[in-house]
Amino acid sequence: MTTERKTCLTPCRGAVCGGVLSAILLVGCMLACASTASAWTAVGPGIEYQEFTLPDPNNVFVARMERRNPAVTIESSIGQGRLSGGTETVRSQASRYEDAIGYWGYDWGRRNDVIVAINGDFWNTSTGVPLGGQIHSGWVAKTFSGASFGWSMNRNPFIQNAPTLLPRVRYMASGSTQYCNGLNRSRGTNELVLYTPQYDSTTKTDNTGVEVLVEMTRPTLVLPDTGPAVGRVRQIRSNLGSTPIPFDHVVLSATGTAATTLLSRVSIGAEVGISCQSGYSEPWMRTYAGVGAGEWFLMSGVVVGGQEVLHPRTAIAYNTDHVFFVVVDGRSSVSIGMTMTQLGNFCKDYLGATFGINQDGGGSSTMVVNGVVKNDPSDGRERAVANGMMMVAIQPKIQSTTFGVNDLIKVTTANTNLRLGPGTHFSSLISLAKDAQGTVLDHSLRGIFAKGYSWWKCDFAGTTGWVAENNLALVSSGGYPTFMQHPSEQNPCLGDTVNFSVSADGTGPLAYQWQKDGVNLADSERVSGVSTPTLTISNVGMSDMGSFRCIVTDSVGSASSYSAALFPPRALTTVLQHPEPLDAPPVPHGLNATFVVAASGDGAITYQWQHDGVDLSEDSRHLGVTSPTLTITQVNAAYDDGAYRCRVTAGCGTVYSNDARLNIVKPDFDEDGDVDARDFGHLQVCMTGLAVPVQDPDCMDARLDADSDVDQADVAKFMNCLSAQDQPYDVTCLD
Repeated sequence: MTTERKTCLTPCRGAVCGGVLSAILLVGCMLACASTASAWTAVGPGIEYQEFTLPDPNNVFVARMERRNPAVTIESSIGQGRLSGGTETVRSQASRYEDAIGYWGYDWGRRNDVIVAINGDFWNTSTGVPLGGQIHSGWVAKTFSGASFGWSMNRNPFIQNAPTLLPRVRYMASGSTQYCNGLNRSRGTNELVLYTPQYDSTTKTDNTGVEVLVEMTRPTLVLPDTGPAVGRVRQIRSNLGSTPIPFDHVVLSATGTAATTLLSRVSIGAEVGISCQSGYSEPWMRTYAGVGAGEWFLMSGVVVGGQEVLHPRTAIAYNTDHVFFVVVDGRSSVSIGMTMTQLGNFCKDYLGATFGINQDGGGSSTMVVNGVVKNDPSDGRERAVANGMMMVAIQPKIQSTTFGVNDLIKVTTANTNLRLGPGTHFSSLISLAKDAQGTVLDHSLRGIFAKGYSWWKCDFAGTTGWVAENNLALVSSGGYPTFMQHPSEQNPCLGDTVNFSVSADGTGPLAYQWQKDGVNLADSERVSGVSTPTLTISNVGMSDMGSFRCIVTDSVGSASSYSAALFPPRALTTVLQHPEPLDAPPVPHGLNATFVVAASGDGAITYQWQHDGVDLSEDSRHLGVTSPTLTITQVNAAYDDGAYRCRVTAGCGTVYSNDARLNIVKPDFDEDGDVDARDFGHLQVCMTGLAVPVQDPDCMDARLDADSDVDQADVAKFMNCLSAQDQPYDVTCLD
């Protein structure tokens, strides 16, 4: 569906003069505004794009994404993939994350199709480091300060002054905790600093401290300390420094007293929990993507303004239906830029946004749609920036089954890169020679497809990393359990029962252990089959969402299945507002009657109104029969009296509203089919006189002329309808 905007945001310059000149300029402004409106154009699933030419003059470039469309999400981008100081153009950042895997859906492996990208936060031009914080694909990658924009795993955008979000380490064996002094920054004396993969390819530290490499089962989301992201210690490195950071690992780096504490609590294989709990339980909990920002120019539908200087602008705004990316060109004769107030007015009046915040502007302001720069950056070319935000269409998770756990493989192409993660955008650890032999390692993302290749985690002479499948060949089978069936992702409705199943083969008896987010499950009231090929979870709720896999063990060894997501349970179809009965006062014959319903549910919602249990069809008298509002025109006592309800259908079921009675005014008070002396007796009893409102509820139906009293006017209408006893009356007599 396309729509148009044709209202001017600001009057033409010069139109403030009086007289004929002012009128001519004002008309010119209106014509210019009307002639430059363009339609929204689909550029991806659930994502549309439009350009606005305003009479200021200003050129504005806008993309909007449907908040509730499950095919799309929002992700942040990082210049050169490193927050240590990398800068990169918006177009290059979009390319970097195109076809890369993320963590959307509470499971690694689904890929990005980058539809729209804009520049992000303000940044230090000397260091290339963003001034505010950042969350990337669920990883809390930089601490926040000041106003920020976030997008949660539950599809909720928000703008808020940021919490601290410093990580806390929980040593699972003892239950003891240790706070981090910093996140993805240079390590100081007697400090514990957490490094995530977004910092750089290594920790860039010297050799004076201790560094513990932890393999995580999920990103370090904003999570409560009671439910941290869990990982296992893979290496303990003393006085070595600059530890490589694989894509699904963190490094705990410490010096002095902090290092002493760290060493006393870890061992190889020990479980470690990482939580980045905010001072706010919501909305930061489980944020998927976020960046620091500048001024909050639109709040709850009120323009709050800010910096009142004309500049090129980049902004993020939203309302209940859409998230908007906005770029305004500036510093030229064809587009002069906007103040914060003008930006707020544009987002409110043109887009219908209720909240908005600006990002870095000036020469940084850039919008890329499907790989093409749409605006004219004021530098005359794209500027390299520190980070950005993207609207992303989610591509399915695809995994190869070419190799198995512990298979011996060899390199078929000289100078093959062994990388920190599954994708060409990850840094190379070493270059492998042709015919170099290695072993396929157990990982739930074995054979994951990203950046045009399937990737395998392998060990080559003690160095582990990811290799593209097209550069590998099988030498011999490892003999570990193999899977004929891996679990499938589940997208249930709230309260459903879900099953995850595997089928495996191996040597000798097989043992099964199901895990959620890398942690062993135990049978409970709602969870069963944790040590069988099929895991069952009943009465699914929000606490069940996560990544599930099964560890299968035979007499040779253990192998994990591929992981599968249990997405946040979809909302049940619910009637929020039931139609009201129209019987107090009754609807006069010949007028209109309107019933309204409001509902919520998963995905698209459809409506069907019924009269006495029978579906209505759209016609000249029944309007909106498949919408939330039903209007019956020229109500007719012979046909329209009765019960009305709406059938509401969405992704998680069908429900009915309550019946609402349409009680049409009619002179046959005793409803015996005639209008006779007995009906007149009722009218007499109910007489109040002119301008005296009826008080008796039983007499409301006597107001035949639909005013508040029962007087001679009602008697006149009654007499026009009078018939003999047992003789039908004319149902149109009140018209």
